[in-house]
Amino acid sequence: MCFSTRPPTNKKQPRHLCRAQTSIEFVVLTGFTLLTFLAFFVVVQSNTLSTTTAFEQNRLRQVQHLVTSEVDLAAQATAGYSRTFQIPDSIDGNNYSIILYDGQELVLNMAGQEIVTFLDWNVTGNLSKGNNLITKPFDNITMTPLP
Repeated sequence: MCFSTRPPTNKKQPRHLCRAQTSIEFVVLTGFTLLTFLAFFVVVQSNTLSTTTAFEQNRLRQVQHLVTSEVDLAAQATAGYSRTFQIPDSIDGNNYSIILYDGQELVLNMAGQEIVTFLDWNVTGNLSKGNNLITKPFDNITMTPLP
């Protein structure tokens, strides 16, 4: 049965008006359903992106912790300390950069995320992905990338 906003009469409504009302209802319900699915998709996508970003940032912090631990260990050691340590070439298949500025600023960058750490000790030399040699010949700490 077709409902109308007009006051009821004894005559039945023409069939083409009922079809038009049904078509409009269908379009409105379909539009509402699509908007609901779109909102749900946006929320899920946003959560997935934030989880991925947090995971990548955590992995960068692990590499940062590796380097700072090695520097702290060398700083506490006696003169003549030498050790080889490895910095991963990639993080879960993603490329990243690691740079030591001015002997005290360690910068890691991956996919637009940057972590900057100020080291407690002044370090001379440079470091790179792969094997690195950290030494403390006297009172200074030196890092050297190994081939």
